[in-house]
Amino acid sequence: MRKLSFIFSILATIALTNSCKKDSLKNCTEHEVSPCNEDSSKTNIRIKNISEYDYCNVTINPSNASTNYGILAQGETTCYKSFDIAYNYCYVELKIGNEEFVIQPIDYVGEPELGIGYFTYSIDVSDFDNKVLSIQANQD
Repeated sequence: MRKLSFIFSILATIALTNSCKKDSLKNCTEHEVSPCNEDSSKTNIRIKNISEYDYCNVTINPSNASTNYGILAQGETTCYKSFDIAYNYCYVELKIGNEEFVIQPIDYVGEPELGIGYFTYSIDVSDFDNKVLSIQANQD
């Protein structure tokens, strides 16, 4: 009986996780998305979703300019958007289903700027239950 209960528990968890992934954009109302605007004299950033979830309203603020990249399905990469200043990490806000995820930097003291060029912020869900994201900047 315990084995059946354990197996049922695992199957229920898998079903719940898969339905969350499948329906994560069902109620996504995309906010005003910022236009693509590459500028080779600035820091250009695109977002890559490296998680198993679809993201709704991915918004970043790498210094003092909040920019919405819109809906980003798992495995997809956005276009580039230019910024005057950006760092290896930044403020990130997004939704998965009805759950809001945020990376909130405290400050950038001692942090070097990315500089002029093209970069990708790869964003992953480290811990869905605790709403923890991870971000990694790579030069393209």
